[in-house]
Amino acid sequence: MVMGTATFSVVTSYSRQTIRSLIRGDQIAVDGRIKGGDYYHHSINLGGGRVADFGGDSKSDAKPRIASIEEFTDNGKRKLVRINYMLGQCLSPEEAARNAKELVKKPDRWGS
Repeated sequence: MVMGTATFSVVTSYSRQTIRSLIRGDQIAVDGRIKGGDYYHHSINLGGGRVADFGGDSKSDAKPRIASIEEFTDNGKRKLVRINYMLGQCLSPEEAARNAKELVKKPDRWGS
């Protein structure tokens, strides 16, 4: 699946082995559906079964947070995909993970 200059690779099964194949800093997403269409909810894999994403119990309390991979995938019920970028198109994986963790610590930086 192609999105602009990035491609999606579907992580075909939700298992510990599959999750271990993700590297720290990978941009990952899960599929979802809202009124009016389908969407992908994105996050940054932090390793150790954790992701950084923008979420919460409702839109009004959504903020950068750290969640477990189980929570992010709704215990494996949502299809997990890895976003693949061509070399040089984005931050290095480690820099992406560091920035994501920093944003969780300082959410006022969101959008700056």
